[in-house]
Amino acid sequence: MSTTAERLGYPADAKLLIVNGDDIGMCHAANVATVAGLTRGLLTAASLMVPCPWALEAVELAAGLDVGVHLTITAEWRTYRWGPMTAAGRDPHSGLVDPEGCYWHRGAPIHEHGDPRAARAEAEAQVEWALARGVDVTKLDDHMGVFGSHPDFLVIYVDLARRYRLPLRLGAERRLVERGQSALAEVVMAARAELLAPDHMAGLPLSEPERLEGFMIQAIRGLKPGVTEFVLHAAAAGDELTAIAPDAAARVEAHRLVVASEPVRRAVETEGIKLIGYRELREALRAGA
Repeated sequence: MSTTAERLGYPADAKLLIVNGDDIGMCHAANVATVAGLTRGLLTAASLMVPCPWALEAVELAAGLDVGVHLTITAEWRTYRWGPMTAAGRDPHSGLVDPEGCYWHRGAPIHEHGDPRAARAEAEAQVEWALARGVDVTKLDDHMGVFGSHPDFLVIYVDLARRYRLPLRLGAERRLVERGQSALAEVVMAARAELLAPDHMAGLPLSEPERLEGFMIQAIRGLKPGVTEFVLHAAAAGDELTAIAPDAAARVEAHRLVVASEPVRRAVETEGIKLIGYRELREALRAGA
């Protein structure tokens, strides 16, 4: 199968990089840092958490930028929570909410108890919310990998990408097979053939902030031909972020790396890497690539 880069019209040996900022809309600190990365830094795309309290501000700040929907049915923080957008999702019988009426902290309870019909309604509501507020949605991905890590939920994810003609973030088939998740691998393989997704994934860990610059440079130098998506979580320093996230220091460092790190910028340039966004994938998909 051709790489996504080749399907976009690039040479087989081209190295293309999407630098994606996850979690815009989660809080004000994530919003300002991600928008800074998109407008004057290395970020080329972002992922909007629609159910979160700061989503409206994110829509305003990121107007016209390359923003997709980060399908969200978990709320991971201990004291900062959010929940379903639909009546069906808020119903305890949906299996999508914990005893407090918020999304579960992790994906496992959703996979165990969640009604896929309620999850589909939630996902659709999130995309429609963004579209109704003028977001030029460029792609789909999923928060904490909940939709991409269970067959019943992966089908919803791919169906939505097909319905809205959007590229999406997908796992590597080889790794899924190695983990004994052959059913997931088959769905991913079929989705790659029909839709568009990055060929490779890399991510900036949310730990050891003092090592993140070296990690990012090493990852850039090791890029393979094709389209790679590099995922990070940028946020501005402050009391808000510190109160929410135990990993605040790594998020602040990610912000610095995409807006102010000359070594990271030089690595991109010296390796001959072309930065692209998800909008390019979406337009190629809709044009029949």
